[in-house]
Amino acid sequence: MRKAIISFILILIIATCRLTAHSGKPQYRVIIDTDCAIDDFRAITLLLASSEVEVLGITTSDGTLNPGDGLKKIELLLRDFHHEGIPTASGDIMLKRIPEWRDINNKIYWSKGELAEKTGNNLYAADFIIETTESETKPVTLICLGSLTNIVKAIRKDPSIRKHIQRIVWFNRTPDITEGTNYNFDKKSADFILNSGIKVDIVSNPVQDIFKLNSILMDSISNINSIYARKIFHVHQQKELRNQLHKGFLNLWDDLVSLYLVSPEMFNINNTPGYDSVRTVIPADTSRIKQEYTEVLDIDRNIESKMFRSFPVDPGLYREDVAGVMNEIIHKHGLEEWKLGILANELHGHLGIYAIVGVKMGLRAREFYNIGVDDIKIFTYAGRTPPLSCMNDGLQVSTGGTLGHGLIFLADDSENLPAALFSYKDRTIIIKLKDKYLNIVRNDIRRCISEHGNLTEDYWKCVRRLAIDYWSQWDRNIIFDLDY
Repeated sequence: MRKAIISFILILIIATCRLTAHSGKPQYRVIIDTDCAIDDFRAITLLLASSEVEVLGITTSDGTLNPGDGLKKIELLLRDFHHEGIPTASGDIMLKRIPEWRDINNKIYWSKGELAEKTGNNLYAADFIIETTESETKPVTLICLGSLTNIVKAIRKDPSIRKHIQRIVWFNRTPDITEGTNYNFDKKSADFILNSGIKVDIVSNPVQDIFKLNSILMDSISNINSIYARKIFHVHQQKELRNQLHKGFLNLWDDLVSLYLVSPEMFNINNTPGYDSVRTVIPADTSRIKQEYTEVLDIDRNIESKMFRSFPVDPGLYREDVAGVMNEIIHKHGLEEWKLGILANELHGHLGIYAIVGVKMGLRAREFYNIGVDDIKIFTYAGRTPPLSCMNDGLQVSTGGTLGHGLIFLADDSENLPAALFSYKDRTIIIKLKDKYLNIVRNDIRRCISEHGNLTEDYWKCVRRLAIDYWSQWDRNIIFDLDY
């Protein structure tokens, strides 16, 4: 496989010069910097859920938590969302006085893995900001949910990155830009940015009695069938947060940064006297804010179709065997997998086992990087010979990496495998169907041949039944081995 990877890299060097962008791309490319307060958790979750935003990476700063403890929460959160391919980095410990609310925020887990697992990497936040902004072809928006320390360290180290920064969107609890928690964490860095000439939008919530995370909003979130909504709901069932929620102590703070980015029309935006490039941003419409909050989390609602107004989910439109599992598949695996599975098998010409495996694999790769379609390059080991090569049809549909887009390549290995290499920017992952599941497929197909003969009408009916069973029962986050 190493030989194939080297060949793939050479192909990419040749192919990159002719790759072009396609429609439906995220509107914003962002780096998130956070001190990992509980409202930061909600803000990050909203940004990860939004199809308008590509999260290039997440860095941690000193504040509510220290950078190391914050990094642990971030990495485990990304694992729970299956976005392990989003890079992370941590900054320096800076505070001389530890915030009094640090202890309670340390006790609030974002992932149950926090109870046992240790994580961490050696990437330094300022270096990561420099390298990432310089490598992007379009300007980057920096989302700051804590102090401005890491951003300033990056700019001081390499002032040329200023031209790569589209703007900074920063949360500070008060519209008085020289007050507030995040300002006070690092006044020197804040003053540097405010007077730097870089565009800064400061989001605040001065009317805290109105813009709250209350039980009504939380109930609405609990009814949304998405991994992001479930995470916010379950994290807030912890005793410390549940009590604050019922007492009305949880305000919408950093959450507002995410909502402002995707729906700025819901906010009042004003220039700041004395600062040429600084604007203050205040929420204006309570009902719209809370509606947008739930709509961003409802990722099935936001799935884009190029030809449909919305993707058909009326069981009466489908054949009986597929209609019978439609609701189960959508509930367990999401509307996106249902949509891609339908399209792939219509393209494929029959409901095939390996086409379904390819759909699940390609969607898993996109979730790993948290990206949409037409962005990922694929090197498939499934070969040219059916039935294994049928996986290639599922890969093309689920990633948008079609032959027409010049994003899929075929390995020239003697051994064909239910595996593919996925490359996005400078990151690469190999995803392979686990041997356990491959053996299930092989044994079941042998049984179909034994009972019905090979390639007979009854054989194809048997394969169809198996494909439907695998589609509904197999979780794409469990059936694959990931190597990265």
